[in-house]
Amino acid sequence: MEEVSMQPTRTYTNGEITVEWRAELCTHCKNCLSGLPTVFDPNKRPWVNMGGASSDAIKEQVAECPSGALKLLHELQQLPC
Repeated sequence: MEEVSMQPTRTYTNGEITVEWRAELCTHCKNCLSGLPTVFDPNKRPWVNMGGASSDAIKEQVAECPSGALKLLHELQQLPC
């Protein structure tokens, strides 16, 4: 039987990209905070400020998350009818 996590999963968007944070995977090593403190600040709510840096900078920092707790969600693109 698969264990269901009671830890929160949060999503944050700036309209261009969406970042997902999965609490149960986070090791709190602070790579995100030290790498991009204008975006990631655990002392603020919400703790992810998607307006704090460019989408490219956020993508690069999310890719550095060693636990996989932070990841980019691919936006669904609507095709013309």
